[in-house]
Amino acid sequence: MCNVLAKLKEVWCGLVNELLEEKLTIARIKVQLLDLTGELIAEDLSDKDYTIQQMLKVVEYIDEYDVKVCDIEV
Repeated sequence: MCNVLAKLKEVWCGLVNELLEEKLTIARIKVQLLDLTGELIAEDLSDKDYTIQQMLKVVEYIDEYDVKVCDIEV
């Protein structure tokens, strides 16, 4: 019984660590997108409004839904 509980704890901790890593990765992606958006705002580009809107939509989507790293397409 103790071996089963130990194995269950090990598996559970592994899953929690994977989830935390995915959440951290999502947070990093959001930060990078927001940084890029800020850089675009500072640049003088003709089509930057569209690009900025698209990048902010991605960040909003990540915030609204439980997005996993594997769900993000480049």
